[in-house]
Amino acid sequence: MRDLNKLIPSNSGWQLTSANGINVRGQITGEGTIDGQTHAFVLAPVAENEESR
Repeated sequence: MRDLNKLIPSNSGWQLTSANGINVRGQITGEGTIDGQTHAFVLAPVAENEESR
């Protein structure tokens, strides 16, 4: 298990609270809060060489 909040930019404003599913592409769905409101999210994997762009 991993803390998904550590995998997103710390200044994103999001607080991810639950992960509900993952597909064969590695995309993760769940819920989180931003600006005090709850929203759904989809996280998509990024190749390591793309992270530095």
